[in-house]
Amino acid sequence: MNETEKQKVERLNESFKLFTQQPTHTSQLSQMKVIHLSEAESTVTFELTLDSKHMLNYRGGLHGGLIATIIDDCTSWTFIGINNRTEHVSIDLSVSYVSAAKEGDTIWIVCKSKSVGRTLLFAEASLHLKTADGKRGKLLAFGKHTKFSVEARL
Repeated sequence: MNETEKQKVERLNESFKLFTQQPTHTSQLSQMKVIHLSEAESTVTFELTLDSKHMLNYRGGLHGGLIATIIDDCTSWTFIGINNRTEHVSIDLSVSYVSAAKEGDTIWIVCKSKSVGRTLLFAEASLHLKTADGKRGKLLAFGKHTKFSVEARL
C-alpha cells in the first residue's frame, strides 16, 4: 500500500518527535513539525515557533548556528520523506543569512529535494517568517545541502 502525502506528514512528525527527544543538539527543535509535503514538487515544509531562550543569540535573534542546524536537519528529513533515503551524511552545507527573527516569531522552513542519485543527494532550503495571515513572509536565510548516501555503500 502506498502512503498518501498526509500519511507521510504524520509519519515524519512522529519520527521527528522521537528524534528530537534524544539528548542532542536536535532537542532544540522538538517543537518543530511538518505542515506540508508535496511529492510532485519534492518539497517538505516545516513550522517552528521561536519560544525558547536557547534558540536566540545575545541580541535576541534566532542564532545563526541554529539556522544552519535547522537547514541540515530539515533537508535530511526531506530526503527521508520524499525519497525514502534514510542513511546519509553531510559533505557540504552552505547558509546565507538575510534577515533576523526574534522570540515569538513563527518560521517556515521550505525544503526541496533537488536531485537524488545513487551516491549523492542535493537539497535546498529557505527560512521565512510566517505572516499574521498565515502566508510565507520575509526571507530569513537560505541554504544548500549535499549529502553522501551511506546506503550506496551497504
